[in-house]
Amino acid sequence: MLKGSDRLSQTAMYSGFVNSPPTTLSSSIDSSQTIINIVDGTKLPDAPNLAIIGVDSNAETVLYTGKNGNQLTGCIRGFQNSASAWNSGVSIMRAFTAYDHDTFKANIEDIVAEISDQDWGLITGSATSTDDYGSIAS
Repeated sequence: MLKGSDRLSQTAMYSGFVNSPPTTLSSSIDSSQTIINIVDGTKLPDAPNLAIIGVDSNAETVLYTGKNGNQLTGCIRGFQNSASAWNSGVSIMRAFTAYDHDTFKANIEDIVAEISDQDWGLITGSATSTDDYGSIAS
């Protein structure tokens, strides 16, 4: 059992999809729309999750909080960058993002810090002997 808080304060991590299959926007969107219509909703993981619209340095990361068929809802636009207007037919996919990397790294560092603060009851600084079965002898 972990001492202090029994639960670590971990940042939310979102599931990925093998090979990050792309789909496309089925209609144009402006930079403030919170509902995004896509051609094939099966290409993106269930909500909540992240999606990348576009490619290269112009791409936009979106956090969607709901998914209903081919519609992403409750979208937080420009999750890691600026929200943009996009034309119908532009690629959208679940790709590995800087958020994924940074969150993965921070959560591991948090776990390592918590573990290193624990008293695991290990015997240190004394000679220990074992019996014939490998158990610590008293």
